[in-house]
Amino acid sequence: MFWFVVGYARVELEGEDVLNCINIISGSEIDLKNINKMSNTYYADVKKSDIKQLYDICNEHGIKIRIIGRFGLAMKLYIYKKRTAFLIGLFLCMVMFFVKLSFINKIEIIGNNYLTDDQIKQIVEECGIYYGRFVYGIDENKIQKEILKNCKHFSWVWVEIKGNSVFVDVREKISQPKFYDKSYACNIIAERDGVISEAISESGINYTKVGDYVRKGDLLIGGIYDSNDYAPVRFVRASGSIKAKTVYTISDNYDTCYIKYTPVDKKLYSYKFKFFGFSFSVGANKEENIFLMKQDNKNFSVFGKKISSLGFTKEKYCEIIRTECIMDKYETEQMAIRELTQRLYSQIPDDAVVIDEKNSIFQNPDGSVCATVTFECIEDIGCEARIELIQ
Repeated sequence: MFWFVVGYARVELEGEDVLNCINIISGSEIDLKNINKMSNTYYADVKKSDIKQLYDICNEHGIKIRIIGRFGLAMKLYIYKKRTAFLIGLFLCMVMFFVKLSFINKIEIIGNNYLTDDQIKQIVEECGIYYGRFVYGIDENKIQKEILKNCKHFSWVWVEIKGNSVFVDVREKISQPKFYDKSYACNIIAERDGVISEAISESGINYTKVGDYVRKGDLLIGGIYDSNDYAPVRFVRASGSIKAKTVYTISDNYDTCYIKYTPVDKKLYSYKFKFFGFSFSVGANKEENIFLMKQDNKNFSVFGKKISSLGFTKEKYCEIIRTECIMDKYETEQMAIRELTQRLYSQIPDDAVVIDEKNSIFQNPDGSVCATVTFECIEDIGCEARIELIQ
């Protein structure tokens, strides 16, 4: 084993006094092994470090020496020492092959019907399975328990790692049909103020008609039938559609002064590198007088597969100048109406349909503008109110 590591060569010795030369060599520090004779030629193995000294002794005694084979690790490195590019390329290929097989670059979802692959991948990533993670040391049973704990939609999950691919097989829970409790009695009351535009009762007694003005909490459809000569008091689950015209209003004050930011020609760049969980940044500092103009993210690929844990981010910044400006009255009014309209649209219910929009503006004594936006909508204002039955 030692000779294989240090390397050795097989030599051929020829001459009239070869045997005497071999005896001289044996008496020196040179170690010859596996000495064999074929005809008038001797063969032996010698360590790589003793080859030069062996050549000197053989030349001194007129013995012809020729290397007929090189063996061992050190010898192979000596033979290929001039093939540096080949060895470096071979080493890099081995490293890339190791990287390709050692980090997750494929996550496949199986068995899902309702949730999309992207939704399940997001859940799986939160539980520890993500692109670029080292595949060794992952506890598959622990990951399965985490997924079942974090997602109530699954009744069964199986995680299997094959090479650098992860296969996630799921079984989704079947949603139970909605059953109405017949003993659940309720009224339909007004959720907000409005003028009735449509009143349809499917179950219960309708207490409204078109044109009535109702306030929040007023009874719209009753779930109690009074007793008469033919039937006792009955409690039902009231249902129906009660649509009304409703009004939403929003107002706010706006100053005519505003801050303007002007970019200058000087550009600054920042680079952030990431390498398997480690990251460092070089370049521009994120100070108050610069802002981000552009951001480019680049991930490295190995064998055509992107590895999310290897990459860099290039950020382009620009210096800015802060200037106080004053808008004229018309620009301030238009900006105020536009902003209030967007805010009011975000506040009204999703089922509300805007049928009319009104705007009003007046100027305050301090010079600011007070704007008001009003929406007139049509929407269903009914909501359930449980009737508590006393046994």
